[in-house]
Amino acid sequence: MRRRSPMVVFAIAIALSTALSTGCGDEALHVRYQAERHLWQADRDRAALPGNAAGDGFAQWDALAARYESIAAHYGSWGFDPGVPDPYRADLRRITGTAWLGAVDVRAGCADSLGARDVLGAVIDRFAGTPIAVDMHVRSSGVALADGDSARAVEHLHRVWSAVRESERDRRAHLDTPGRIARLAPDERRAEAPAYAWAAAEYRRVIETGRRRDVALATLELADLALDFDDKSTALDILEPLTSSMLARAEPEPGDARIMRRIVEAMARALARGDLEPEALEPALEWALDHGADAGRTLTAVGNALDDRGRLDEALTVYERIRHRYDDAEWAPRALMSAARIRSRRGKWDQAFVDLKLLEARYALTPPALRVPLEIVSLNRRRGTHAEAAEALRRAEQTYRRLMDRLPRGGHGDLLQELLIETLERQGRYSDAHAERLEWIDRASGSVEELHRLRASIEAGRNNLLADEMIDPLVQRMAERFPNTRLGRRAAVRLAAKGS
Repeated sequence: MRRRSPMVVFAIAIALSTALSTGCGDEALHVRYQAERHLWQADRDRAALPGNAAGDGFAQWDALAARYESIAAHYGSWGFDPGVPDPYRADLRRITGTAWLGAVDVRAGCADSLGARDVLGAVIDRFAGTPIAVDMHVRSSGVALADGDSARAVEHLHRVWSAVRESERDRRAHLDTPGRIARLAPDERRAEAPAYAWAAAEYRRVIETGRRRDVALATLELADLALDFDDKSTALDILEPLTSSMLARAEPEPGDARIMRRIVEAMARALARGDLEPEALEPALEWALDHGADAGRTLTAVGNALDDRGRLDEALTVYERIRHRYDDAEWAPRALMSAARIRSRRGKWDQAFVDLKLLEARYALTPPALRVPLEIVSLNRRRGTHAEAAEALRRAEQTYRRLMDRLPRGGHGDLLQELLIETLERQGRYSDAHAERLEWIDRASGSVEELHRLRASIEAGRNNLLADEMIDPLVQRMAERFPNTRLGRRAAVRLAAKGS
């Protein structure tokens, strides 16, 4: 029998090994594609979910959350099986984690924060050390905040920061984390607060060791945090060299305009507090506008700061600049409303009225324009023309009811509901306002934003000294409609305490 050379034997062994691993890899590849397809189909169906998540559409939301959980459970073993070759195992782990996060998002979206918390609590430790664990801890902090548990939110945010702290690539997306931790701490907002000292040290570490873009972003985060904690000297001291280096650049890099816009916004905060004069931010402001920053947003920050500072002529100049040179549907309406309010405070009633009517006509259906009918009521009351104010209030109710019939629920529809309730209460029609709130609760979708609006509306009713026989039914309806949310649970506790 002819002996094979060692090289031939080695080649045969390699071929056999490759064939075996290829067979396993082919199966893993098939499973990965299958998992991706199922996840894609779930994501597609999620986009088609009905808006009323806490009402008639709840069953569909709940079913989709269960489907995400089923996908994650079915493919999860592949993602953690050492016999599955990489990169398929890592891909399946990522798909599994994404499916769990899909379940969390859907449960949170249908006002089931308890379900979202339970899903995360059951799986988060299994993904420790994997890239998707960071996203899970970010979601967990959001769920904890929705439950009113700041301490648990801070715990998850610390784990986020620990995971990304040493990675320049991952850290950049989470540079706001130390600041969020400091702001959630129970410490008093002052420069000596331990949480602020810790966060400031983390930002200084990035500033001292990071690349130029990370240095700029960490500087901005620290400046904002320092202003929040009344440490104005730190804020201004670190902004000055960053601003100077940006102004000295011959050619701006991508993203520089956004950085300069944030510099101007931070300086505007200092201006509003009296820690800075307007002249000090003019070079940064003009650079930002010349290099493509969001002009409306940037100028609005400066105009509002000047208004807060009492420099009303300069504020009006800035608001007029927004409207005439940077007209858009988001910031120009805000500028017109701010200008009208300044003129009203100064007793320039006719000019204020012209601004408001222009706002209503030119920027119809924007949030500031929707407030115009009630703003006209306030203007007439300040002017002392009470008959005109009463007539304007009657027209405001008609306007809001007509628009509510035309516009879909959610978004502007919710704002119109708030404005209609405010209009009714201004007329002293508290029973009608109460009925509107009950109807709103019944048709609410259960989104976090809408629940916050509902809570604010109920608190506004309480502040208007509504009797308990009006407030208690609202609280009871919230407890019945949203039992798995923090708001619903607090409502139930309040009722139980009152009953005992």
